[in-house]
Amino acid sequence: MAGIGLPLTFAGEVRPATMLIRPLELIPLYATEWIIVAVIGIGVCGVATALDAVHMRLRTGIDENVASRAAFAAIVAASVVLGAQIWLNSFGYNPLSLNGWHSLLLAVAFIAGAVVAWHRCRETLSRLAALARPLALLGSITLLSTTFVRGASPVAPVLPANSLTQRVEHPNIVLISLDALSADHLSPYGASRTTSPNIAALASQSIVFERFHANGNFTTPGVASMLTGVLPWTHRAFQLAGRPNVESVAESLPARLHAAGYLTAYFSSNPWAGARRQGFSAYFDHHDSSPEWETAPCFDGVSDRLPYICPASSNPLIGLPFKSAVRVAGAIGLLNPSRYADPEQLVTAAEIWLKQNNSAPIFMWVHFLPPHDPYAAPKPWLGRFDPSAVAATAATSHPRFLFDAALDPPSRISALEVRYDESISYVDHYVGQLLMTVRAALGPNTAIMLTADHGESFSHDYGGHGGVMLYEDLLHIPLILRLPGESTASERRVDLSDQADLAPTIAAIAHVAPSPNWTGVSLLERPSRSGERTIFAMSFEQNESRGRLSTGSVAAMRDNWKLVRFIGTPRYPKMPRLDTELFDLATDPREQQNLAATQPDLVAGLSTQIDEQLERHGGPVGE
Repeated sequence: MAGIGLPLTFAGEVRPATMLIRPLELIPLYATEWIIVAVIGIGVCGVATALDAVHMRLRTGIDENVASRAAFAAIVAASVVLGAQIWLNSFGYNPLSLNGWHSLLLAVAFIAGAVVAWHRCRETLSRLAALARPLALLGSITLLSTTFVRGASPVAPVLPANSLTQRVEHPNIVLISLDALSADHLSPYGASRTTSPNIAALASQSIVFERFHANGNFTTPGVASMLTGVLPWTHRAFQLAGRPNVESVAESLPARLHAAGYLTAYFSSNPWAGARRQGFSAYFDHHDSSPEWETAPCFDGVSDRLPYICPASSNPLIGLPFKSAVRVAGAIGLLNPSRYADPEQLVTAAEIWLKQNNSAPIFMWVHFLPPHDPYAAPKPWLGRFDPSAVAATAATSHPRFLFDAALDPPSRISALEVRYDESISYVDHYVGQLLMTVRAALGPNTAIMLTADHGESFSHDYGGHGGVMLYEDLLHIPLILRLPGESTASERRVDLSDQADLAPTIAAIAHVAPSPNWTGVSLLERPSRSGERTIFAMSFEQNESRGRLSTGSVAAMRDNWKLVRFIGTPRYPKMPRLDTELFDLATDPREQQNLAATQPDLVAGLSTQIDEQLERHGGPVGE
């Protein structure tokens, strides 16, 4: 496996890997994969040896080492197919799906290929086996690189002496984020169903920002913008397994709060929203992230110790065995592999920590995975809005992602949307429990912010989240801010704001000096001319994270207008032709009427702003 399978699959992985890491870091990435493959290989060898022993006992007359040869042939066949697959995937082509029945058929094909190869290609396999030994030895030498190549490490900022002013008591700050939560599905934002009574109760005593937007359309860029105070084209966390650059992390909100004396902690049930996985480990005193088994072995809890574990997980020679083991363990009851992480466990962990660490000042970030798919919530929330059996299980309540959603009939989309709303009710219950815990443990001198990393799409024949499209259901997310104190006054704000504003807003509440490099603004200060501000959202996941930005999409929003520009040549399965889009969100909030052809001056003006920003931020960056 380490001598033939790993070189073949890694060759196909080089291009997508360099979208995340520097070319020099390919060596420690290979070393990380070598270690994992070696561990898996030990298991494979153990099984093969056992089968050989059984064969020898039975003395069936078949050649010795039949299991070993068959396993070796399967590894070669799998490596060639999977290496070609990930190589084609890096160019936007997806000829082979590795989900569901396709995985089973692929496994059967590998077994059949191994049998044929064993009978017809024994001599060739023997030669390959001889070649595998020196290649495995050569791969083991890359282990030395982990001593010398570990990537750059962030350095905490040196704050000015007045970074924590002494004239007021510094409040506790609790940041709550919900995964894949569109604002329009919440009761305080006019949802048609009663999805969120506890969040509505919080909103009744808070500032509700009605036009708050994500800076990206999936978890990694959104969380990075929340914590760094800069936009994705600055922090460069473009891909799911990406990380913000060192400068952005070093100047981030957690770094500044930690340096100023705040006790910092986070709790997350989504590894992609884990502070360790995103590189913020040094600035959190407490880490608590539930393992999300479908992403194994890319666990948040080990990613700071093995910084290349997440890129390594994308190698199917590693990812498929882990996923297979998880499914087998789930089937026999050894673990619950569901992606639908239990919010009760998250709240319990936060409550235990707060009881032990309730001395001010505290910054606590809690990230819930629901209402992320699968949408089917447990009872009694399941069936609250639709008692039918449609999309009522974890296996049947996944959306078709991106342009594949066009294959689903409207009835299926409607059913998924209902389950999504039930999932919001489910997590709302535990948000209510968390709020009671926070108030009891920390008292009134606590600021509470509730938001999301991104939204979820059920329209425009576009499903789930991510990809190149930047619709409002993906970008329009909640922001509810309850300031410290006993005041129960509520307020609605209609000025444009975005995730990069969270860091300077929290810094202002904490009386901590903001970074001069942050592009967000404090929302505690009312903009004097809010109609003149332009905010941006973007997708650059098909670019090298530290390279020049050449393909993707950018949305520019100013006043009631939203322009979406597509840059370069994005490649996604079933993608239609993409044209520049302009929407008047005041009269067309669902973005049904593209006005780009009738408003050339607006298109030109917003396009100029996008071009200016790309000129400033779109070039290659170093670390």
